[in-house]
Amino acid sequence: MKISLSGPSYTLQSVTAAAQQTMNFYPETIAVPDEPRHQVLFGRPGLKLFATLSPAKIRCLWAGGDRLFAIHGNKESEIHFDGTVTAQPGTVATGSIEPDPAQIVSNGHQLLIISGGLVYCDNGAGPVPVTFSFTGTASATGTNDQLHWLTGTPFNFSMVGKTFANGRQLLSR
Repeated sequence: MKISLSGPSYTLQSVTAAAQQTMNFYPETIAVPDEPRHQVLFGRPGLKLFATLSPAKIRCLWAGGDRLFAIHGNKESEIHFDGTVTAQPGTVATGSIEPDPAQIVSNGHQLLIISGGLVYCDNGAGPVPVTFSFTGTASATGTNDQLHWLTGTPFNFSMVGKTFANGRQLLSR
């Protein structure tokens, strides 16, 4: 069976009947009629390798303030405008379930990284695990194992921007 690998892309309403898609290639017809091939696929012009991360598993990209940060594998790196990569010291946790996405949020001065079920704060010196210390007691009893606040002052959003006991600041939403 001959399969044409060059030509237009199309998808029918039923993808089991026909689902062809050409991505990042364009077909060019060969002008000489006696050639064995009538068309050839060329890659999209203008694409080139910008930067290489190691480990290569990219879990999150965050861009803002003319900077680009990546969480890849268990590392955090900054990718500069010239394609150079600066790996931040320290590591972030990876999850055990695939896909294993991470998330980055910024307040303009710090990065809050959520990765592998843990929270990290990067003040410019690499990701540091965030620890929360509250006074009071809590109970995790009940049919749904929900956490119930028993004593002490509950968290309120007027605390945003205040310093925790370990010197970290709470990031605003």
